[in-house]
Amino acid sequence: MQNSENKRQVSRVREIVFMGIMIALDVLAVRFLSVETPVMRVGLGFLANIIAGMYLGPARAGIVGLLADLVGFFMFPKGTFFPGFTISAAVNGILAGYFLEGRKSANFKWFVSYAILSTLLVDTLMNTIWLVMMHHNGDMSFFWTRLSIRIPNQVVVTALKIIMVPLLYNTVFKRLRAVGVERPGIRESSAKSIN
Repeated sequence: MQNSENKRQVSRVREIVFMGIMIALDVLAVRFLSVETPVMRVGLGFLANIIAGMYLGPARAGIVGLLADLVGFFMFPKGTFFPGFTISAAVNGILAGYFLEGRKSANFKWFVSYAILSTLLVDTLMNTIWLVMMHHNGDMSFFWTRLSIRIPNQVVVTALKIIMVPLLYNTVFKRLRAVGVERPGIRESSAKSIN
């Protein structure tokens, strides 16, 4: 009985440590490996979301996204805090976990769906709404102007996500087992559950 309890505690500690590493990776990628303009940020912040989604699934990857946004802002503040972007970060994590958990990451349909949906729903739609709320007092007549400026960046980000998911799957997920972190069975999923 005690051996089983010890295994669960070790597994929980490993899970928390892995989530902490993903939060740190996200903060580094977003705060230090991004190019920012007054209108948008271009960077590789989505990499930590993809890896967290592969290993952790929707709920825990969503927590990673949420906490990474909060930690990043409070450790390295830029501008005013706006909770909408924290919601966006959590939704991005949830989408990554849903579409990319385990072997789903290797399936073209799943990773392209993730790239398109996360970019359209979160990066383009939600974040444009947050920017209008912040900079134009919620006057939605500015929505289309803001959106048109952001579209070229979002096309590039979508392409980067489509390229990076299979690359990360083959270089990270297939080679690095996160014992006690990843949900049991995500590597052995049958082909029909992926399609």
